[in-house]
This record gives sequence, C-alpha cells and structure tokens, in this order.
Amino acid sequence: VIASSNIPHIAQQFSQSMNADVMSQRAASAAKAMVQLQDSAGKGHLAGLKTGLPVATGLAQAFKQDGKDNLVFCLTGDGELHEGSNWEALLSAAWFGLGNLIVIVDRNGQCTLGKTYDKQSPKDGVGLENLYEKFRAFGFDVTEINGHDFGEILACLSNIRDQRWNPDVPQCIIAHTKKGKGLSVMEDNRNWHYKVPSGAALEQC
Repeated sequence: VIASSNIPHIAQQFSQSMNADVMSQRAASAAKAMVQLQDSAGKGHLAGLKTGLPVATGLAQAFKQDGKDNLVFCLTGDGELHEGSNWEALLSAAWFGLGNLIVIVDRNGQCTLGKTYDKQSPKDGVGLENLYEKFRAFGFDVTEINGHDFGEILACLSNIRDQRWNPDVPQCIIAHTKKGKGLSVMEDNRNWHYKVPSGAALEQC
C-alpha cells in the first residue's frame, strides 16, 4: 500500500484489514529512496504531494516484470491529482497493462486551493470533473463508492483479484467523502487540512 502524505492512517487501516503481499526485493529497492515508512507487509507512506501514484505505478510494473502476482494499492486525495506527474503515471499504468495497480481516490472535493468541483471562487483550484470519465479515458476500470460506508469499502476490496474485469487493466476506486465528516467544527471546511484544533474547537472534537 502506498499512501499520499495526507492519509497514511487510511493506508494502515486497509493494510491491517487485508492480506497484503510482501514486496519483492527488486520492487522494494526501486522505491526505497522515496518511501519514508515501509514494513514487511508492503506498506509505504510518502512525504509530499504527487509522489505516491508514480511510485505505486513503478512498483506495479516491477512486480509484473518479476512475474509476481502482488497487488499495489495507492491511496490519494483528489486535490493531489492537480499534479501532472500523476497523469503521466496513469498513462503509463494503462499502457503497460498494470492490472495489479488499484488507485483509491479520496474524493472529498477539497484541497488547500479550494474546491476541486462546484467552483465557488476564482481562487479555487482547477476542477477535476468528470473524474470518473477522466480515469476511464486514461484506460482504467472505475468504480464509485461511498467512502464513509465500510460495508461498501469492504465489498469493493474483498476478492478484488476475482472482481477485475480484465487482469491487464488497472483499477480506480473513487471513494466519495466529506472532509471532517462527523465533526461539526471541521465538516466540509478545508481550513482543517492544515490546522491543528485547540481551545473550544478541540473540546468539540
């Protein structure tokens, strides 16, 4: 599992709930320079935006070239997809037939620049709609789920090898979420992407 900088805790949750494959020596070596945290279950957490998906694509390609059947899961935020290197990685994943790559997008519609859809201000970031069609156009099989519904998440990930339509086609799971869901002080407020709660806000948490 390769996680972007903003959601390492989700990577840990998924890795613990799944029988993650152990990285081959070659694939692990290929990512060693960039992966900050890595263990025998194949979990990695990258510091900094835009690096997770390219590294995950490289790992998936290394596994395939080594004849390994490992799956590589990449967790990324939708705002991170503003970075062009991610789209270069997506093109490569489809071109090389990396059906062992599963990209999970946390689609909360927000980033530090503003909304990633439903533009509300000229200062908002570049819109990403229609994200489903974009991934399809880049050669991915795409599934959309409610990212707050653990039943949907587990149903989507269970026996994922058998659920693939084509073993040579990479997959994308778009998990629709709301930032800070369940905490009134934080819900749908992008300022908490980088703020630390204190005082009254901390009490509400």
